[in-house]
Amino acid sequence: GGEITISPNPFSPDGDGYEDFTIISYKLSSTVSQVRMKIFDVKGRLIKTILNNQTTGNQGQIVYNGLDDENRKLRLGIYIVFMEALNDQNGVVETIKTTMVVGAKL
Repeated sequence: GGEITISPNPFSPDGDGYEDFTIISYKLSSTVSQVRMKIFDVKGRLIKTILNNQTTGNQGQIVYNGLDDENRKLRLGIYIVFMEALNDQNGVVETIKTTMVVGAKL
């Protein structure tokens, strides 16, 4: 039962003041979890670790600026947002993934 929503999607982190970041919202089925959230490119390479074993409630939001782990702007294209949530009470791991698009003005 968990879900990830991304808004706006696509977004354009080009510094022009319009849709330079996106908000990643999540809802989990468990109330307290240890969460990992990572962004991968379409070839499966890790681009950005957003959360790493962070304790969280069953929902939250993250503002993402479109930078990778080395603070470089992402290239235009499709990315996968992957989230794992470990339920602290019963040890069940919930995995959720969705796509995110980095675009630009024409």
